[in-house]
Amino acid sequence: MSQESVPTADVKSVFFDIASFTQRTVEAQTEVIGVLNGIVKGCLAEISLPIEDPGKCLVLPTGDGMCICLVNQHEPIDLHIQLAKRILAKLHEHNEGSRGTELKFALRIGVNSNVDNLVTDIAGRPNIAGGGINQAQRLMVSADHGQIMLGRAVYEVLHQRKAYADAFKKFSTTDKNGVGLEVYQLIQQGLPGLNIEVPSQFRPKTVAPKKLPRHLAYHAALCQKHRASIRQMVKNVFNDDVVFFSIWVLASDYVSKEGETESYPHHYQTKPSFESPLEEIVAYYKKVDSFVIREFDIHLRERWWDFRDYFEASQIQFGFLFPTSEGLQKVEQEHPGVLSKVGAVAK
Repeated sequence: MSQESVPTADVKSVFFDIASFTQRTVEAQTEVIGVLNGIVKGCLAEISLPIEDPGKCLVLPTGDGMCICLVNQHEPIDLHIQLAKRILAKLHEHNEGSRGTELKFALRIGVNSNVDNLVTDIAGRPNIAGGGINQAQRLMVSADHGQIMLGRAVYEVLHQRKAYADAFKKFSTTDKNGVGLEVYQLIQQGLPGLNIEVPSQFRPKTVAPKKLPRHLAYHAALCQKHRASIRQMVKNVFNDDVVFFSIWVLASDYVSKEGETESYPHHYQTKPSFESPLEEIVAYYKKVDSFVIREFDIHLRERWWDFRDYFEASQIQFGFLFPTSEGLQKVEQEHPGVLSKVGAVAK
């Protein structure tokens, strides 16, 4: 069959699946699918759409749900939305009446409309193929339990209608191929079973703060201990990288003495010795090739970049020398005892 001869139709797709379906027992899955089939049949009968007429309605099972395709059904213009709302309302009624939890379940629904292709599947049954039904599934995936997500084509037809004034909330996302996708959530008040909370996919992501590396905790503690001396030494801008490196080497020895290891490119023992005053340590490393030290410092500061807010903003070229009060508090909370080990006092 040539591309030009493939029949097409205006298709309104209502795609839905059962949330957490695979977490149920096989027996419970079978029972839940039976309940869902009954709900769908009842809702289609209420709007006079016979399942047995593929010229008007196609029901395509997907294993853990189905897609109802309304073929060339132009009136009422919100027939697909009415159907989705009916299904949620009937499901809500079912869940309210179920005593046990095994037969209670939730749906997530994606609704779209498009001119799609009418095709025949491998078993000789009528089917739908095209961008509209594909996008309906992607819309469904963006929903949480009890939510109805719509495509832009549906929104454009309905949003200026009185019945749907202020009924939609817009979100933007991308599909698996990185293509932008506009998503509209149905947020009408008072509909049984409809969840109008912001879908989890579109909520602001809260990321737990990272824990300070042990090495950086000692580094901050040593900078706190030697704060006054460091300020004197870094008055010469050419000293700041050497000071930073010296503190890092000293912190490295503290970590090594605890028997801990952290993946750094090299380990240096403090010179002249671990017990030497900081000024003598800095004087020793000033003799090392400054290019080597600078490159090493840049590597470490990039590695610690996520923790920069725990150090004071500085005119020093690289910073990461003087911990803030929040930084010292983080050291005490996440690495108790480090401040006292180096003789530092949190102020």
